[in-house]
Amino acid sequence: MPGHVIQLIGPCTDEMRKRHYHNTELQLIYVLKGWMMNEFEGHGEQLMEAGSFWLQPPKIKHTVLDYSDGCEVLEIIVPADFKTVELTK
Repeated sequence: MPGHVIQLIGPCTDEMRKRHYHNTELQLIYVLKGWMMNEFEGHGEQLMEAGSFWLQPPKIKHTVLDYSDGCEVLEIIVPADFKTVELTK
């Protein structure tokens, strides 16, 4: 399974806060370090801290709201070559 570590540096920008979804079959995310606040369609805001793990449903609309400087997440995603679709409000 394809996996990679994502490190989020600096303040969360408006570019990162764009509502979107990923055209995937499977997406698992584990917070290795720091925290991340997201909003998921139908689930509201979710704070994920180091040790948090979630299975992101395929094509769920979501927004990254904020994260700590140096936040690190491990993402396992299928397929490895996927598209992110940005949404307009």
